[in-house]
Parts: sequence; structure tokens; C-alpha cells
Amino acid sequence: MTDGVDEAADALTGTILAGRFEVVELLARGGMGKVYRAVQMPLGRPVALKVLDIKGGGASRADFRGRFFLEAATAAKLSHPNTVTIFDYGMSGDSIYFIAMELVEGVTLAEIIKRKGPVDPARVAHMGVQICGSLSEAHAMGVVHRDMKPSNVLLTHRGHDPDFVKVVDFGLVKVLGDETENDFTQTGMMMGTPKYMSPEQISGKEVTEHSDMYSLGAVLFFALTGKPPFDAASKFDILTAHVNNEPPRMRDVFADCQVSEALEGVVRRCMAKVPEDRYRSMHEVSRALRACEQELRGTVKKFDRRSRPRAPTGTPEALAEAIQSGDTTSMTPTPGATPTSGLVALPGSHPIRSMSPPMPSLPAAPIVPTSFAPPALTSTGSNAIVTATPSAAPSPSGSHRPIAAPVTIPIVQNQLNFLRSALIASVAVNVLALSAMVYSIFSDRNSARETAVANESRVRVITDPPGAHVTRNGRDLGDAPVNLMIPANEEWTVELQLNGYAERSIVVSGGQDDVRVRLERGVQ
Repeated sequence: MTDGVDEAADALTGTILAGRFEVVELLARGGMGKVYRAVQMPLGRPVALKVLDIKGGGASRADFRGRFFLEAATAAKLSHPNTVTIFDYGMSGDSIYFIAMELVEGVTLAEIIKRKGPVDPARVAHMGVQICGSLSEAHAMGVVHRDMKPSNVLLTHRGHDPDFVKVVDFGLVKVLGDETENDFTQTGMMMGTPKYMSPEQISGKEVTEHSDMYSLGAVLFFALTGKPPFDAASKFDILTAHVNNEPPRMRDVFADCQVSEALEGVVRRCMAKVPEDRYRSMHEVSRALRACEQELRGTVKKFDRRSRPRAPTGTPEALAEAIQSGDTTSMTPTPGATPTSGLVALPGSHPIRSMSPPMPSLPAAPIVPTSFAPPALTSTGSNAIVTATPSAAPSPSGSHRPIAAPVTIPIVQNQLNFLRSALIASVAVNVLALSAMVYSIFSDRNSARETAVANESRVRVITDPPGAHVTRNGRDLGDAPVNLMIPANEEWTVELQLNGYAERSIVVSGGQDDVRVRLERGVQ
């Protein structure tokens, strides 16, 4: 024993702390305390008992007690399956603070890298998705971890998953750790570890969920290469590099690194110097990492427009490719295609179908011959008979068709004038009728659309434990708890997936209250 702190901590072995925790053995040692294996009485539950001693060092600040109880109470509310559960916390005597938490039989990510070197990229992406789930729940509750690092990521075996993640130490004073020589928390100066701290955290600016995102990127970098993104002989040089330097390419750090371009891009975006340049939320990071994992495991094909033959310009295939790739140059019409106000010309063998509903048939307008030569009167008088001769129509070859025999129309001049007036009146009536019909159709459509929107209701799906991935017909709806906008007269079947728990399908109806689903432990 070198000092009073160690003597007090070691003296706990074999004792009962706070009247309810039987201390069995020492598990780990850190700068401000130790972690013991203990048994919670009278439950007989094995726990990891973190004991903090503040009689020495910078942690003896006057505000330590209030901060400890506030942060411990907040962290105890976290219930994500990838977060270590806190069962109890409190104070014993005048200076010993303790936290009783879930005892996880496993190893830290730092220990795995130390023993076996860098981890396979698909495994790293899988671990990252789970870390995102843990941090996402914490951020939703206003909790920022502030000390994400490899030694705070525990890996255990759960079901068929040998890489089941448990995240520890949410916002609490550091006790465990493999890099104690680089931890400012052991002297109470700063919360965090220099090798994994965000630029804003180093600069003393506001620490937000984006700070955890940066630290997660640094942890993934370490897992993929076996080295932190920035390393130097002094803490100052490490901190300066985080603020000013872009992280190196992973293959420059570890030549045999098999990281994909997509996964390296996700890590680099997480480590953007400006928080606004990173992802908007841990949920977005999770989706990106899940896509990287699927690509690395070969369950989806990577879209590469350069390796595919370009579809003929102006075809529907070219339009689909342009939309997927973001390249609008392939949307230029083909030479000779009829302008269609931005529409892609379809092959002539396929007739264009109108997307609007069929229009009702309208009353036929009177038919009046219009291609007659000037009429000639065959007799004089008010009852003269008008004789008209059809004009010759040119054939496609330029020759004229034979002129048919003259057609005699027994209509007097005043009757012809009346017929013209009737035609004009008929056209006017038909135009008015068509206008009224179009107005009625669009009014009905708008009314139906407004009614459908008004009848939509928000249904909140809540899972126990939270964090289950919600999908419908393969479409990603988010992680529970999630709000679904469902029409009142519809029922949706959604699927719930969570690592370590059996997959479930539930039916959710529009207008329904909150839906709470308890997931059973099992294999997906």
C-alpha cells in the first residue's frame, strides 16, 4: 500500500458496503477508485461495484457530491440493451461514493486490440451500430457520454453474437481504463481521454452529442487500424492534432487494413472538425454503418455507375439511372424526339397512357362541311338552292385525288347562317360544360386529399427494451420509440428487430393509442 487511498480501497475486500453489498474481489484499478466483484443482498445478484474515493486528488471539489448524484441518477435511467445497467448508487461514510452496475463477463475493445490487433471491418461496423444505439438513447435523454474510448466498450457473448456490445461510464468519473497515463480525469482537470476527445471538448466549448460522435469515429479508427488517429509523446501534441489536423488515411497507418471506402468515409465524417459537418444524429450514423456492414458481408451489391453500361439517352432506363446517380445529363432528349416539357421521350412502340381519369363523352357538335369551293346558285330567288363542289385534296405523293361528283345541299342562305350560329353556340356550351367538369374533378381530388391527411393519426411504437429497429415492407421507419403517421382506416404490419431479442411482427392501426411491445430474449 502506497497511500491512504489504496489502503481504504483495499480494506473493502471481504466487507459489506452500505449494508447491502458484499465485496468479493478486486477487478480493476483506476486513477480515482477501484471496481470490485460484489453481491447485492438480499437479492444475491452479482454486480460490478465501482467505488470512488475523493479524499485525495482534484476530485475533492465542493461540487463533486452534487454532480455525482445528479449524473448517477440520470445514467441509472438508461435501459438500452447495449448500455451497462446501473442498479444502485450512493455514499458510504464521508468520502466513499459507489455505483452498483450490471456485471458483464467480457473484455474491452482495448484489450482485444492489444491481444489480437485490428478487427475485421465488418465486425467493427457491427460494433459501431450497437454503440450508436446506446448513445442514441442517452442523447434522447440529454445524457452525453463525454469519455467514449475503447476501454469503455465491453464485448461479451450474447446468443449467437460473439461481439455483443456494452457501453460503460456515461458521464461518470473515470475509474476503469487502460490508458490511465493519458487521462485528465484522474486529476479532476477534464472529463475525457486526449486520444479520443473532440476539438470542441479540447477547446472548452459546449460538449454535445456531436462530441460523442467524434469520439466514436476515433474509436472506430482505432479498432480498424490498431492505433488512435493521433498519437504523440505529449498530451499537448495529441490535443493540438485533434483541433488542427485531418485524420490520416487508414491504410497509411495500417497497410493491411481492408476497410472499404464507404466505411472510411463514415469514420472521417464522424471526425469532422466542425460539429455541423458531422452526421445530424447517432441514428444517421447507425444507418450508415449498417449499410457498410451489409456491403462488407456481401449481402448487398455496391452501386457503381462507372462499371455499368449507360442506357440509351432519352429512355426510361436513363431516367432511372440519372435519378439514382444524381447525374442529370442523361435526361437530355434524343435527337428528333418531340419536346415534352421535360418529359423523357418513350419509344414509339409504346403508346403513352394518360394518368388522369377518363373524361365523360360530350354531346356531338353539328358537323358542317368546311372544304367546299365557293358555292354557286343554281337559280335565283329567296328559295335558291345552294350547290357546293368539294375541293380536290392532294395525295401523299403530291397528285390530286379525283374530284367527287358535286354535292347539292338543299339549304337556303338564311338557314346556313342559322346553322353557323348554332355551331358557335354549341361550342360555347361545350366549353362551359368542360370547364365545370374539370373544376369538379380537381375539387373532388383536393377534398379527398385533405380528408386523407386529416384522417392520419400519429401512433407511437415503444419497445421494452427500447432501440428496436422498426421496418415496414423493407422500408426503414427508425428505432423505437418512433412515431408512425397512419391513416385512420388502415392497418400496418411492422417488424421489430433488436440484437439479442427475438424478431417480432405487430399490427398497428390508425387512430390507435401508444403501442408498447415487450421483446423476448432470443436469437434474431
